[in-house]
Amino acid sequence: TLMAVKSQSTPLPQETDLRSGEFTELVATAIANAEARGELSTLVEEQAALRRVATLVAEGAAPTEVFDAVIAEVGQLLGAAQTGLARYENEHEISVLAIRGQSPEILRSDVRLPLDGDSVNARIPRTGRSARLNFAEQGSGSIAEVLRRDNVNATVGAPIVVDGALWGMIGASWRGDDQPPANAETRVEKFTDLVATAIANTESRAELAASEARARGLAGLPEGVPVKLDAWVSHDTAPSTYPNGCHVCEVEVDPETGTVDVLRYTVVDDFGTMINPMVVEGQ
Repeated sequence: TLMAVKSQSTPLPQETDLRSGEFTELVATAIANAEARGELSTLVEEQAALRRVATLVAEGAAPTEVFDAVIAEVGQLLGAAQTGLARYENEHEISVLAIRGQSPEILRSDVRLPLDGDSVNARIPRTGRSARLNFAEQGSGSIAEVLRRDNVNATVGAPIVVDGALWGMIGASWRGDDQPPANAETRVEKFTDLVATAIANTESRAELAASEARARGLAGLPEGVPVKLDAWVSHDTAPSTYPNGCHVCEVEVDPETGTVDVLRYTVVDDFGTMINPMVVEGQ
């Protein structure tokens, strides 16, 4: 609200309303510009954080390194006092894999917690969606009790889905009078996609290594010798006379066992004009 006040008894000029309106429009524009700049700055910071994590994933970093980088970036972007990443072991328990901002006397990584009561961790498996919880009004059970001991008042969490199945979650918490941003869940979800990719890549590499080990065992190859399907052989003979020709061998290879079956072998030779066909028959 913009107000104009005059101490003398004489009235304000007639154009005061018009000029006040012009000033309010200028103030509104300045406020909108400031908010737009703030939103742009937030977006730039978020994209930079996502790129840093995506680079780690693309370089094949270990999942533990990706986990720690993700919760560090989430905490910095959202101003959270505490961030963590956990995996659902079953419908009753969750394992803490990475955590920041929490006192180790209260909670540390490699700890399993029951999914009893009402918490963000317990809501995600039930709904399959991100969740938010205000501890002043909600929350019960083991996880809620742990967070309350650390003066946490609000938590948001987003699911990590790998190959269509719920794998784990990323959570962020605030203490005291601080509250999570209105779009906190959406912003955390952008990082869960990167974590899911890192996990899927690791599982794919593990499956490939296991398949290679099986093939090496079936082929009788010693450790350290790579299992490959390509080969190159050269052969030198004494100078001789040969026609122009081509040999094509079509084979089928079982990728699991390495067994090779010859399907067809074709030979084409150009003998030119045959003076005596009986000489070339059977060649």
